[in-house]
Amino acid sequence: IEEKKAAVNTTVRHMISQLPLEDRKHFEFGKISFFQEGSYVMDGHFNNTYDQNRPGLLVKTELLGKSQAYVIDFNKGTIERAGLYDARI
Repeated sequence: IEEKKAAVNTTVRHMISQLPLEDRKHFEFGKISFFQEGSYVMDGHFNNTYDQNRPGLLVKTELLGKSQAYVIDFNKGTIERAGLYDARI
């Protein structure tokens, strides 16, 4: 598990280094919140079963009063901007 954590850390740092300067500043100096969007399967009879999480990890950053949202997609190896409504509590 420790090796996997280290690998994820290295991967995310590399993806951040590929971002434009403004976005890198948000990750380096901003307040960061993480969100994972889950899903449920409904059978129509009030029985809900927890299903797999969606693949992207949502990140919201706040820096100098400005908020920005991102999606970290480990399958694609990318960090892309997202709408702020996607990263909400």
